[in-house]
Amino acid sequence: SILNDFTRTVHILYMPYTDSAAGIGYSKAVAKEKSLLPPVSNCVWAARKGRSKVTKEFRKTVRLLPQQKGTYVDVPFEVEPGVRSLTMRVEYPMVFPKCVVQPALYGPNGLRGCCAVQKTGCTVSAEFASPGFQAAPIEPGRWRVALSVAAMQEETEVSVCIAMEPEAPAWYKADLHLHSCHSDGGYTAQETVELCRDAGLDIIALTDHNSVTQNVFCKTEEGLLRMPGYEWTTRLGHANFIGVEKPVRDFASPTVEDAKRILREAHDNGALVVLNHPGDRLGGWKVGTDDIPFDAYEIWNGPWRDTNDQSLALWQEMLAQGRRIPAVGGSDTHRVIAATKHGHPCNHLYVRRFAMDAVLEAIRAGHCYLTRTPGDGPVELRVNEAMMGDTAAEAPRYELHFEACGLSCGDEILLISEQGLVRKWTASVSCERRTLEVPPAFFYRLEVRRPSLRGGQPIVITNPVYLAGSR
Repeated sequence: SILNDFTRTVHILYMPYTDSAAGIGYSKAVAKEKSLLPPVSNCVWAARKGRSKVTKEFRKTVRLLPQQKGTYVDVPFEVEPGVRSLTMRVEYPMVFPKCVVQPALYGPNGLRGCCAVQKTGCTVSAEFASPGFQAAPIEPGRWRVALSVAAMQEETEVSVCIAMEPEAPAWYKADLHLHSCHSDGGYTAQETVELCRDAGLDIIALTDHNSVTQNVFCKTEEGLLRMPGYEWTTRLGHANFIGVEKPVRDFASPTVEDAKRILREAHDNGALVVLNHPGDRLGGWKVGTDDIPFDAYEIWNGPWRDTNDQSLALWQEMLAQGRRIPAVGGSDTHRVIAATKHGHPCNHLYVRRFAMDAVLEAIRAGHCYLTRTPGDGPVELRVNEAMMGDTAAEAPRYELHFEACGLSCGDEILLISEQGLVRKWTASVSCERRTLEVPPAFFYRLEVRRPSLRGGQPIVITNPVYLAGSR
């Protein structure tokens, strides 16, 4: 993960080396990168590549003296607008009880948290924070690390490093349909979180049946964005309400009109509404889709089976009618059994920044494709300059480009419009790329199917790219 990469980088950086002329503390490792070390600055900016982002690092070394015991020494630094997360680490030769420094982190709006004796670092962001620190947006302006000198028997160098990861659009992996022991799942919420992390997921929603107790949680899972979820479960069908801790007052809906009222209540309260496994025989959707508010349609639920074929057919029918409805998937994992596991299927979301509001925005926009496992892909589909979920501007010529990776020889790549199958290719290499001119249509989308799986099951389904002027 990005944060683990940063941690490894920090261990390299923390070999104090002082430029006495400039008063800058930095490592011999980064001292070679002359372009990254402004000679007249009080800080050092180092760059590293993460999820197609560059993280900036502020570093300063201060000397603490025995007579400063019992005082606070501030190390100020500036944060520019557009920072996603901030990681603080303090390095010094701690010898308890002879040499002890306890750092605290302050933002423009006050204290974000402080470290106990054995802790010397933290990460904070809008969506998660290290235990003992507050999760909140990273405000631009003057920040500071306050070094509380608890014990100091001799002059000691203390290095403070701040890594600032900027907001930037990126692809993230998500499971939007999960259960825990807060309803009928086989794992605690924390066990579910760990299993999702092990599966390589970045974003999850625990959607326990008619329950909100799973939505009371601390934002302490570094690198994992956990969203509130709720699976509204009735005899008329199931729907996920995502992004709001308590989306409805009551789940009971004895009539279709009651069901429509509850959907409107959840939607009005700001929840993302997903109609779940609509093709299922027992839990399928029985309220219709014409006069209800919903944001997405779950076409892929758990391991692929014939009821998913039905859900996919219903979605294709609505698209062919001219409706723009984003598709999502969900593992619906209650416990790991055979092919049922966290992140299978996986939503790949193109998110402008790693925050819940941006994730919900991406789902509503259809900036998403689905894969059988988190390890499948990546996949790209665009028409002219428009990506999945977007609309290509009206033009005299439409050029469609796709790239699908992680394929096996013999996989079938299907190009589909409102008319049905347009073209089919058979993969001969692990990464297939095609660019072709296509006629005007309402939309184009891709499926990749694997004949070696029973019934030629899909391993990839994309959301459509729409074309302006075709409807």
